[in-house]
Amino acid sequence: MDSVVSAIFTALLLTSNTASPDHIPVLNFGSRDLTLRKDIEGLLQTVNVTNKELLFVDDMKFSAENGDRFILVDHNILKPSQRKLWAENDVDIVTGVIDHHRDEEVYTADTIIKSCKAQMEAITAAAANTTNSTASVVFSPVYGKSGCECIRDVEVLGSAASLVALQWKKAILAEAVAFTTDDCQKSTTSTTFEESLTARLVASQAVSVLLGPLVIDTASFKTSKGKVTPKDVEAKDFLLRFLQPSELKDFRKSAKKIATIKEEEEDDEAVSKKFLTVPTSHEEEALWKAYSTTLATTTNAAAKLSCVIAPDAPAFIKIGRFYDMLKEWKSDVRSLSVDEHLRRDYKKFTFVTSGAGVDATAPLECGVSTVLLLQEDIDEIFTKADEWVAGCKSRMAEECYNLHLSTLTSGSKQLQAVFNPTTFPELKAALEEFAVATKDHVMLESTGTREYPELGLIMMHWKQHSDVVSRKNLTPLLADHFVAFYRNRNSK
Repeated sequence: MDSVVSAIFTALLLTSNTASPDHIPVLNFGSRDLTLRKDIEGLLQTVNVTNKELLFVDDMKFSAENGDRFILVDHNILKPSQRKLWAENDVDIVTGVIDHHRDEEVYTADTIIKSCKAQMEAITAAAANTTNSTASVVFSPVYGKSGCECIRDVEVLGSAASLVALQWKKAILAEAVAFTTDDCQKSTTSTTFEESLTARLVASQAVSVLLGPLVIDTASFKTSKGKVTPKDVEAKDFLLRFLQPSELKDFRKSAKKIATIKEEEEDDEAVSKKFLTVPTSHEEEALWKAYSTTLATTTNAAAKLSCVIAPDAPAFIKIGRFYDMLKEWKSDVRSLSVDEHLRRDYKKFTFVTSGAGVDATAPLECGVSTVLLLQEDIDEIFTKADEWVAGCKSRMAEECYNLHLSTLTSGSKQLQAVFNPTTFPELKAALEEFAVATKDHVMLESTGTREYPELGLIMMHWKQHSDVVSRKNLTPLLADHFVAFYRNRNSK
């Protein structure tokens, strides 16, 4: 959900800048996989967006020679297969990054600025030879032929959508300053305001869609889950200023068709103790109030619509109910096959660039699936494991990687590893050492190892006793451990 929504709203923000070419949100997975994510489908359906209106990576033919460029959203490195397919040097095609994961530092501020300049020179040269205008792009990645924004915003937060929302906030506050100055008020026309970011954001009636990933990724902003930061709260508070009462009413009406909303109310004082609060500065609050007052005196209809900008979060939003609804959609997985479970929430990583296997040049590439199952379903995996391990083997062959990890979530978290011990004979020892090295943080308890000689694979399994370590936290730890493990092995 985070990458999909963040790509859409990044494209909307950049395209709203009249000095910038269009940007197109492209989802970085196949179109068939969206049907596996009922939470994304449900959220977008509340604003009448269907699969047919979205672009997926398998719909597009990218080419660096044609000027295609990418702004990456919710990750900060392209997949190895994409890097080889789309350009000789992938650093040249990435013109921006907005991500909340650990910074891999592949696309730095210097490389992004260089890529932006080269692209703008190519666009200028092309414009001199043709009357055709160049399109721009945004990729989930945010894919583009513009990239002139030169955005690099990488910080570990609960949600990438928080960074996107704060990009909107930065732009709208800049507009607020302009709209509240005397000179600007005298020269402002209704057309000027209609084209403003404020008008576009509120008129879109889709603020709740951008709020969705924040709510689900931070576990409803509860500090006990360890997933929320002050910037996530700041982003949430900003979005609540623009959330229309009618929008939420329509949203809940749509939502009830698919999910049952809990009707019981929580005590306000009890709720407030669960959430991290970030007070707004007096200067910023004064600016919001002045902006709201200015818009209230504007005759433009879009401006009147924007007058809901308020200093306090509106009382009609129930974050807990919103979270319950999204989680119910996300949990709708009972009908999925093994292959669909493994594809549903999947990411690929390169943990060691070379020297990990029998082949000294072999990288250790890993596919990681977050699998949402009920406890009885997880138990069934290990009583009838052949089908599950065979499914992992198919994924490994299809996506060309060596190790498959599944983070299994139910009442408790579990971790599963499937790999070929012939190709990577020391991987079992590496994983065992990882469990020991992170026993105070990840808290892995081994529940056994099984061999599948007919498939040529081994499956290792652990219970994870830490609730706060998710895939986002786990993969950097694994990456660092594997690099150190194989460096030590190769130095002997």
